[in-house]
Amino acid sequence: MGKNFSRKDFSRTWNQQVTFENCVFEQTIFERARIENCLFLNCSFLNCSFMSCEILDTTFKESDFSRVLFNECTIDSSVFELNSCFESMTYPLEDNKNLINTFSEFSFYSEKQAEDIYMLLNQLKKIPAMRATSSLFHTKKRSPSKSERKEYKKIKPKDAKKMGLTKKERLRENKKRKSYRNQAIQVHKQNTKDGKNTYVKKEHYFF
Repeated sequence: MGKNFSRKDFSRTWNQQVTFENCVFEQTIFERARIENCLFLNCSFLNCSFMSCEILDTTFKESDFSRVLFNECTIDSSVFELNSCFESMTYPLEDNKNLINTFSEFSFYSEKQAEDIYMLLNQLKKIPAMRATSSLFHTKKRSPSKSERKEYKKIKPKDAKKMGLTKKERLRENKKRKSYRNQAIQVHKQNTKDGKNTYVKKEHYFF
């Protein structure tokens, strides 16, 4: 019976001479991992990402790939044999063709493949560990607009005089503005935590 490695993090691990048979890898992350002389037999990969990995002398056989991304990986003397690909990012594994030694001759994705990858990355950015991958994602810092800065700006005594505000009114208004500013900061922090301020870098994706 195979194991379920769903939502596991294999980042910075070294897997050598390991046989994975009938295993499930769903939303599994491989970042800067070394996979050497391993066998993946009849495994299922769904919404997985291989980031800057070394895949050496390894065989993927009779496995299913669905929405899987290889990004800036070194793949050498490895075999992809009799696999099935569904909405897969592991191009060019179309028509169950064997792929031996290297992906070097397939450097760029087609426009359709790039669109699929872009959609996948927008799903993966919800995972905190993925958002930390600066080569793929950019997190926007809070930058208040001109109108927001004006709205939250602290009123100085000389400005209050021009506005016809008493000291009490000025202090009350400044307190209200500070509260609004802090609320905006907290909303931005929460959105950042939820991945809403993270964007996929629109660049070419490489194997």
